[in-house]
Amino acid sequence: SIPTEAIIMEDRESPGEIPSEPFEGNPRELADLLGGATRALVEKSGIEAVTALRILAGVEPFNSHPEIVQVAIEELEE
Repeated sequence: SIPTEAIIMEDRESPGEIPSEPFEGNPRELADLLGGATRALVEKSGIEAVTALRILAGVEPFNSHPEIVQVAIEELEE
């Protein structure tokens, strides 16, 4: 039940508009997601936030955007 024909038609009508990576062009949304995931790990497991961020750095979609994870780590280490 995947709308294959609709997907193909949309791509033909507006080629190149679909980002090649999740959250590409929307770093704020990814940073918000990272913050929520970090808080959840800290609350559920009791680990430190920096440790949680380092774990999340290896998980999709964060592994495709290491600069966002690095900024979050640097903000915590200040």
